[in-house]
Amino acid sequence: EGEILYNSVDTKMFHPKKGTNNKIFRFLITGNIRKQNNYRIYSVLEAFQDITIHNKYVHLYIAGIVEDIEKLKAEVNKLNINEYITFLGPYSLKDAPFIYQMADAYVTMSFQDNCPTAVIEAMSSGLPILYSSSGGIPELVGKNSGIGLEVSEDWKKINVPKKQQIYIGLLEIMKKRNNMSDFARERAVKLFDIDAWIKRHKEVFEIFK
Repeated sequence: EGEILYNSVDTKMFHPKKGTNNKIFRFLITGNIRKQNNYRIYSVLEAFQDITIHNKYVHLYIAGIVEDIEKLKAEVNKLNINEYITFLGPYSLKDAPFIYQMADAYVTMSFQDNCPTAVIEAMSSGLPILYSSSGGIPELVGKNSGIGLEVSEDWKKINVPKKQQIYIGLLEIMKKRNNMSDFARERAVKLFDIDAWIKRHKEVFEIFK
């Protein structure tokens, strides 16, 4: 028999912010995004433009090292959504909990990612996840903690959800945020808490002494 021990998160450090009631719905993308991965931002920007046509009370924060940032800022300008997008720049582990607490939902279009720590940090912070349904992310998020967007399986090229899929997903997350937030936090505490992770590793190593 075997078992899966996922990446862990300090659920005491990464926790939901209490008492927030902001009329602006805030989405968050994080990561060290290199040129070959900038599809993770471009794809969301295009869908976000459509959201802002009907809803002015939304904002997208992009945090981390973004290699192609000038081209992305040019795209934001071209789409005429400057007032809805903020690039926060690099951040430290110490800053990370506050970055997540700024947001209402987390977005990742990363294709075939195996077990991204950022996703479980976001869940621990009570953020529902809008994600590309590939790699290990569906297993991390489960059925009730976010929305997966279908993409074709492929190991030779990157597949990205279509603009309409992302647009609909963003709207769904906004509608279901409260319930999904609770489920995300509960799932993170149950499956990914670092104390339980350390305890289980100790038990496993004791068996093989």
